[in-house]
Amino acid sequence: MKKAENLLKRLGIAYSQLTEEQINSHKQAWVYHLIPPEKQSKAIDCYCLPSEDGYSDYLWHAFSYGLLNALHGEEAKTALQSILISEAILLSNWMMQGAFIF
Repeated sequence: MKKAENLLKRLGIAYSQLTEEQINSHKQAWVYHLIPPEKQSKAIDCYCLPSEDGYSDYLWHAFSYGLLNALHGEEAKTALQSILISEAILLSNWMMQGAFIF
């Protein structure tokens, strides 16, 4: 995350680092608010949330396993450019590297 932190500083983007508790809380809220209730147990099976096995904690699995639909390529870029983002959360693949809200 050091590279991400350096980039945010260089771009003059204000940020704060999240605690492990905040990261886990955000990930759980993401799963339970975005994934339909009938697919939430599958999200846990697909390793979207932290578990003891070491093969989990990847929110993008919700898209990989078809639990949520996604845009791709130019369509995704166009959609992202069309929205106003006032706040974002940058999550690392590995908890030890942390996360930032900006």
